Amino acid sequence: MSQANRTRASNFTPVKDEQLARSWIEVSEDVLINNSQTMGSFWERVQAQFKELSGKEKETKTLSNRWDLLRKATMKFSAHYNKIKDHPPSGSAPTDYLKLAKKSYYEETQKVFTYDSAWSILYTHAKWQDARGNRKKTQPTSEAPPTSDPVPLPQTSTQENTPVGNLESQGDDPTEVCPIGIKSAKRKEAEILLAQKKVRLLEKNSAEGSKRIAQLDRANELQEETNRIQKERAHDLHLQNEMAIMDKDLSRLDEYAQEFYLSKKKEIIDNMRRRDAAKQANENPAQSTLQSNETQSQDNNDEDHTIDPLLDELQ
Repeated sequence: MSQANRTRASNFTPVKDEQLARSWIEVSEDVLINNSQTMGSFWERVQAQFKELSGKEKETKTLSNRWDLLRKATMKFSAHYNKIKDHPPSGSAPTDYLKLAKKSYYEETQKVFTYDSAWSILYTHAKWQDARGNRKKTQPTSEAPPTSDPVPLPQTSTQENTPVGNLESQGDDPTEVCPIGIKSAKRKEAEILLAQKKVRLLEKNSAEGSKRIAQLDRANELQEETNRIQKERAHDLHLQNEMAIMDKDLSRLDEYAQEFYLSKKKEIIDNMRRRDAAKQANENPAQSTLQSNETQSQDNNDEDHTIDPLLDELQ
């Protein structure tokens, strides 16, 4: 590379590379104009846009040569980045992808990737997001492999007057300046709108699902609380019935009614003693056997008596 070309290349700072990338993106995505414009008019528009952003004027040939270098380097770097993003190494995080891609790029090219500012702009474009390592096999071009230094290519009058939409048929790399057509732009816009609708639908379904889950959880809590209250009420009612039996005045009842209530009172007392014994057994397991024997002995004594103690008290 000549000293003059090296000097011109060095005039492009990262900020100017970013401005050139922005200019190319804005001009190339103007589908209403790009379908009929020539290569020369395309780069004149890029030149005007670049001047508006940077305040500096550069020749279209200078911008075209610099763009050729940026495009090749950023496309190759995107291929490394996309490969790592699609198949991340074990233990890596998205914040590591950029560093890993630079390492992979260096291992292949033996050059440090220094076009971060331009790449951050270009990677928003579908062509860079879709870049893969096998790109040259699927889209062969007539370009020579990239060298260590950009080699200015002469602009012929035929190429300058060629409509941009016909460049692909002539063998030029479509990623250089070829914009998408109106139909492709509309199709891509429809795909984006469809994707946005799907995202909104998923978000809505997710929100409704979360709401339903919260409602079910609340319903379960209310049911558990209702069951607890009903259980407490049933226990209180049972206790009230037992108290009514125990407080029953047997003096005004006939012998059959007295026998019925005495039996119920005895059943209540026996159940109470068993509950107390079980409670004490849980609190002090060492005494459970002794208490069980005492309870059994007392039950046997009760069976031996022909007249219940409660009946004796009544009489």
